[in-house]
Amino acid sequence: VPFIGGIIAAFFPIALLTIAGMREVKRVYVDVARTVGANGYQIATRVYLPAIAGQVFTGIRIGLGAAVTGALLAETKIAKAGLGFLIVEYYNQFRIADMYSLLLLIFILAALINWAMKALFTKLSPLPRSAPPFTDQIPIREQHRAPVDGALRAAQRLNGTR
Repeated sequence: VPFIGGIIAAFFPIALLTIAGMREVKRVYVDVARTVGANGYQIATRVYLPAIAGQVFTGIRIGLGAAVTGALLAETKIAKAGLGFLIVEYYNQFRIADMYSLLLLIFILAALINWAMKALFTKLSPLPRSAPPFTDQIPIREQHRAPVDGALRAAQRLNGTR
């Protein structure tokens, strides 16, 4: 039952950041994909998913932290076993050193999981860290070419020529 608290706590950061990412996708990218004949599936997988990957990955990382917190809080109130239950039991028994060692263990595990998720998401990210993802981050002298070059690259990717 306590894992339901974790699921509920994780849902909202993931959902809200995914929605925010969808809203930030520039309409011109979708229009270019439609112009070169992309169907709905291709637009979703080749335009939207790469554009929102950063927000989704961030939402998952934040949601993971919220899930751990939610599950621990639920365990402190309703569970008869688990880490949250043990923390409360150690506190009630004045076993403060055991309580803090358990909290430290949870912190270390959460930090390791967060580090592993960050490494995984960096590896799965569609854009390299050094590349500017949007044209408003390109120096002004190169902006006049960026929309044309971007449209050509999108058309080549959709047609499979690049």
